[in-house]
Amino acid sequence: MVLADEYKATEKRRFPRHVVSWQGGCQHGDRVVWGRILDINVGGVFLQPESAFLAGSRGFTGTPMQALELGDQTVLTYSSDVSEDTVRVLATVCWKGSSSLHGCPGLGLRFEALG
Repeated sequence: MVLADEYKATEKRRFPRHVVSWQGGCQHGDRVVWGRILDINVGGVFLQPESAFLAGSRGFTGTPMQALELGDQTVLTYSSDVSEDTVRVLATVCWKGSSSLHGCPGLGLRFEALG
């Protein structure tokens, strides 16, 4: 696993990431993915999917990573450890793959402008 300081030196981001460990999930149509948000910045989050299901159903035929595709617009919901409020925001899947920083597969979700 790459150390955070080493990773920062090689990545090209407009906004710095903040490493967190928050419960979160997103929904696109009838597909719902739940997992952990492992980092956040003003542009979006990295979500490590742990489970996926179809709304109103118990099962999903596929892995959590297969539940969403690049470009899917979702409603992202999460709670942080700094507030009791639940956050709901529109976010688009902009990246899918394995994170060298976190050492796991996940989804990059970009926040969409509101208003």
